[in-house]
Amino acid sequence: MAGVAEGAVKVAKSSDSPDEAIELVSESSTTEGIELLVFELQAKVTAVTVDEIDIDVTATGNTDDASDIVSAVRLYSGTSLIGTETLDEGNPTVTFADLDLAIAKDAKKTLTVKVDARELNDETAYYAEGDSIAAAFSGIYAEDASENVIDDEFTGTAEGEDMYLYTVAPELTLTSASLATTRTETIEEADGTLVFKVKALGGDVYVDFDGVLMDETAGTGTYDVTVTGATETDANWKIAEDATATFTVDILIAGDVNGDSQLVRAWLDDLQWNADDDDAVYNGVPASLIEDFETPAKALKI
Repeated sequence: MAGVAEGAVKVAKSSDSPDEAIELVSESSTTEGIELLVFELQAKVTAVTVDEIDIDVTATGNTDDASDIVSAVRLYSGTSLIGTETLDEGNPTVTFADLDLAIAKDAKKTLTVKVDARELNDETAYYAEGDSIAAAFSGIYAEDASENVIDDEFTGTAEGEDMYLYTVAPELTLTSASLATTRTETIEEADGTLVFKVKALGGDVYVDFDGVLMDETAGTGTYDVTVTGATETDANWKIAEDATATFTVDILIAGDVNGDSQLVRAWLDDLQWNADDDDAVYNGVPASLIEDFETPAKALKI
C-alpha cells in the first residue's frame, strides 16, 4: 500500500543467554536440553508475524560438523516448545517453519535454542572430549501488518558462546589475583598470588603436580602452588567428584634494578588434568575459559 511504512525486525542476544561454559554429556545416552542461545526479536515500525527462523549450529574440535554431535535442535518461545529440527550432515543450518509468531509493534519475543547431544564414548562417538558447539541466529522470513515480506532482512546479531562437552571435567573459578612491586637498591621484583577453585564435574579429576602452568609478560617468574581440598596420589592432586579444591599460586617475578621499566603481569596458561590417576596423557582446559585468570599489571624494571 502506497505511503505505508514497511515493518522491520531487530535481532539481539539476550542478557540471559548462557556464558561460555563446560557442559557434561553422557557416555551411554542422549543428553537433552543443552541451552546454546537466548535471543530477542523486536518488531519495528509495524507489527510482524514471523513464519520461519534459521539457526546455525557449529562445532569445533575433533569434528567441525555439528551433526556428529547434535541429534536434535529445539526452539522455544518462552517456555513453550515451538519447533524441533535435525541437522543434515555438512550443513550447519536448520529452519524452523510454520511458526506464526505474532509480535506487536515495538514488542519483543524471547526465543531459546536448545540441543540434544549424542552419547560420548570411544566406541560410538564421532566427537571427542572438549569439542564445542555454538548456535547463532542466521535468518528470518516474516510479514508485516501490511503483508509486506521480510525475507532475511533484519538488523542486529545474536551469536551464542561455545559450550565445551565432556563426560568428566574440571570447572575453574577465579577467586582473586594480586601483584605488587618491591623495589630497593638491590631488589627489583613483583610478588603476588593467584587463587582459583577447581570443581570436579562428572567424576574424579586428577591434576598433575606439575600441571599448574603459569606464564608472565616479562622477567623471570617463579611459582609455588599449594592446594587445599584435594588428596595426593603418586603424581596428582585428586579432586573427588562434586568436590572443590582451592589452588593458591604464590608468584615472584624477578626484575633487574638496572633495567628499563615495563608493565608485567602473570597468568594461568593451562591446567593439566585427566580423569584417570594412571593415565599419563593429560588434558588442558579451554583457553577462553581461563583468559581472565591473570594478575593486575605492575611496572617492573627488566
